[in-house]
Amino acid sequence: MPLSPATLLNKMHKDASFDVGNAVSAIVQSFDDSKRGQVLESYLIWAISTERSDSYIDTLLNSAAAKGDFKVPPVLTTVSGTLDTAGLLTAVVVAERKASAARPTDGDQAHARDGQQIRQSVAFYHDQAAPLYLAAVDLQRDGYAPGRRRN
Repeated sequence: MPLSPATLLNKMHKDASFDVGNAVSAIVQSFDDSKRGQVLESYLIWAISTERSDSYIDTLLNSAAAKGDFKVPPVLTTVSGTLDTAGLLTAVVVAERKASAARPTDGDQAHARDGQQIRQSVAFYHDQAAPLYLAAVDLQRDGYAPGRRRN
């Protein structure tokens, strides 16, 4: 059974070979490159880095959106009008997978135990990702490159 998206992103965040913060930034910017988008980005990075569950992140983000802290991007709006948190988390997983595949590796397999579980879960979510998210996250078009930081 693969890790949940939130658990997977937290493990990736702790692993120096991944840059989850940059992936979150690229994904959120692709949906909303405004100050309010930065609020969504900061909520999401905080939740991932503090090991929050998928359901906690869903509640957190939808509560913040309901209070007006940020506007839910139309492409991530569910039929009920809430944020598609699972889709957002999956898009981040897919973006980081693409970016990490492009990064040079040092060949060190010291993280084999967690690394295998991370790779299997990333592959699962990549295979399950909806074409809508893959189309919305054209990383080359958005200028996302490994190591690039937001200004």
